[in-house]
Amino acid sequence: MKPKTNPPKTLQGQYAGFVSRLVAYVIDLLVVIATIIIVGITADLILRFFRLSEIIDTLLTSGNALGDALRFLTYLGSIAFISFSYFVLIWTFTAGQSVGKVIMGVRIVPIDGTKITIWRSIVRYVAFLFSAILLFLGLLWVLISDNRQGWHDKVARTYVIYDWPAREDDGVIGRLQDNLRYIKRGRRPSRDRSSAKKVGDGESEAAATVKETKSAQG
Repeated sequence: MKPKTNPPKTLQGQYAGFVSRLVAYVIDLLVVIATIIIVGITADLILRFFRLSEIIDTLLTSGNALGDALRFLTYLGSIAFISFSYFVLIWTFTAGQSVGKVIMGVRIVPIDGTKITIWRSIVRYVAFLFSAILLFLGLLWVLISDNRQGWHDKVARTYVIYDWPAREDDGVIGRLQDNLRYIKRGRRPSRDRSSAKKVGDGESEAAATVKETKSAQG
């Protein structure tokens, strides 16, 4: 007969809030704009050096419908390519972070806790565009979602979490007892436990960190 074992405590992770994600995106947007400007200046210098700017100006000259269309498509394509490359590649090769996310201390993680792949990054980026196009409803969904997922997160099956280790949650009673102990000792109660939110069915990278720490201590 197998001995009875107590069920493991639910591992908790801290989902990134709407403001943190918004600030991170604004920072990334500024990085993309700066990159577009730098690439544009560099391309212009190269064209002038090889004396190709006159040919390009002739092909894309304004004043006729074809020239205006080609100029617009060139600018739009350049912006789309730089933006797509920045987000998809940096999410993939930095395990779900970007410049803005590093500054704000947040990270994208798949719900199964694995490293984000380039395919998942592409799906998330495309879904993000649709979330923004539809009156930003997909992005604002973060405000009402229990696990702070936007539509693009749901499609790509990802979470955005704060990039620090998760803690175990003892529930409301456990947190109150913990706070009372600190108060009796004359110390301020810890905020780590009270700010925790449930990670979900999939084990996040932060939750995995806790699991490894407990194994090492055991």
